[in-house]
Amino acid sequence: PEEITWEVENEFWQNYRWKLAEELGGKKIIWEG
Repeated sequence: PEEITWEVENEFWQNYRWKLAEELGGKKIIWEG
């Protein structure tokens, strides 16, 4: 896809990852890429 706002994408996924981490036992999971 073109013209992707990285800031928005990153914020969305960061929130998703933190929520997922909480469900997995509070482990802070930060995926690269």
